[in-house]
Amino acid sequence: FGAGLTSRIESVAVYSEGATVSRVATTSLDGGSSQVTVAGLIPNLAETLFRVRVDGNAELRGVTIDENLQELAFDAAVRRVRDEIEAVRSDAAISADSSRTARLRLKFLDGIAAGYAKESWFEGARGNVDIGSWRAALDLLDDESAEAYATLRANAAKDREFKLSLSRLERELASLRGTERKTSALKLDLNGRGPVTITIDYLVDEAGWSSFYESRLDSGTGELTLVHRANIYQGNAEPWNDVKLTLSTSSPTALTEVAVPPPQFVDLARPVAASVATQQRRRMDLASPLEEVAIEEVMVSGNYIRRNDTTYGTTFDVRERTSIGNDVEEGRLVDLQELTFKADVRTRIVPRTTDAAFLLGGITNTHGSPLPGAALDMYVDGTFAGSGFMPEMLPGATVEVPLGQDRSIDVRVLDQGGQSEESGLIGRTMREPTHFKFAIQNRHTIPIEVEVFDYIPVSRHEDIDVRVPRSATKPD
Repeated sequence: FGAGLTSRIESVAVYSEGATVSRVATTSLDGGSSQVTVAGLIPNLAETLFRVRVDGNAELRGVTIDENLQELAFDAAVRRVRDEIEAVRSDAAISADSSRTARLRLKFLDGIAAGYAKESWFEGARGNVDIGSWRAALDLLDDESAEAYATLRANAAKDREFKLSLSRLERELASLRGTERKTSALKLDLNGRGPVTITIDYLVDEAGWSSFYESRLDSGTGELTLVHRANIYQGNAEPWNDVKLTLSTSSPTALTEVAVPPPQFVDLARPVAASVATQQRRRMDLASPLEEVAIEEVMVSGNYIRRNDTTYGTTFDVRERTSIGNDVEEGRLVDLQELTFKADVRTRIVPRTTDAAFLLGGITNTHGSPLPGAALDMYVDGTFAGSGFMPEMLPGATVEVPLGQDRSIDVRVLDQGGQSEESGLIGRTMREPTHFKFAIQNRHTIPIEVEVFDYIPVSRHEDIDVRVPRSATKPD
């Protein structure tokens, strides 16, 4: 078969750290033993974990990895981006020249208007006023100035587009300069006949996703809608164009085994440390079986990704096919789920900490799946109320979701004072009274439940006695 089959990225499973990319290529076998090459894969494929699956009437008998230099393709890509940058800069220069011309026209029109006004004033003083010529001159000035101003506005809009295009192209050029100028190719030894589909799954490191929330409170009904979004990024050597995307809470790049403490022995004599050469031989002896297993895993055919909804993880399938560029600065935000809760809405104040009042919504997770803690944007009755943090919420758990400040609750702290006293002749006793009054005003049109948080000191010594006076508001 030919020098190399072209493949496309069909799907990507993104984890909290890392991702599994699935590439697909199709061909047809004439029968018997054949060798098929799938080219254009990521560089250093041999250094990552990958699987090969062949669907059809064929058997996979062997896999060989080649690294191919891509100098010509790299240089062509760099030339393309540089040509695009030069074209944008040329268009920007033309736009700048057009703007300078428009400003000169306006300046020229200002001079004409000033000279004509002076001449008309002298003619009017002599009683030779030509109203028709005045109007014709004003119409001409109006048309010419309107055209010049329209040119300046259009060029300003173009300049913004030019800056955005240059920024994107310069990032693309920097990304190309930072990539390796080579790709990997897989040579597959197959035995069979007819059409076959080859799927290659491989793990990449520079990718991941994190949760992001948007809360929308309807204060009239107490209904809180929570939109769970995913912020996806990837910075590998290839973009993901029109792929089926799956997001998983699994983390296959993290540690997979607990570190069990080794046995500790106590002896009268301290053991002699092994030499460096001996330690290296031990490491090589330990590494050899693992390396054989890794090579063996590459040869095994089968499903590498198994999507299961279990108690040990959650998987999200993005409904629409998605494209994500390979620039870590250009993340992609996608909606995962929209959940509705009946919120216990109330206002909380901590007067001796701040005079601000904070709106909270108590919600219970009745939706069956855990929600990770993440950043939160808050909207109350359609108005943006600020950003905060959504706490982690397990199934059945109740949490308090921050909803921003309640600016219709005014809080004032009034220090009523308190005079220290000392008494006793033999055993002296000192008394330090504290008296604060909290004034709360509700400027809403309806009653509002307000939680007031305060504190009293706790004694660390048996000779210090802390008492709450009977006149104080009783906490509940």
